[in-house]
Amino acid sequence: MSAPEPDLETAKRRHKGPLVGIAIAVGFAIVLLGALALWVSYQGNEPGNGASQIDGRTGAEEQSDGA
Repeated sequence: MSAPEPDLETAKRRHKGPLVGIAIAVGFAIVLLGALALWVSYQGNEPGNGASQIDGRTGAEEQSDGA
């Protein structure tokens, strides 16, 4: 059951702190997501490591060019 006559001013005052906290948490999450997206986009264009590959025909080890 709801209250017979809700007091909107009291409700606004009581909910102000939690709503501000939620807004700060969402803003922080957006900043972290943006930082992750930037970091992944910059790291994605660089070659990983120069690991060698095995030629399937001869079994010889070949050096990778990183591309």
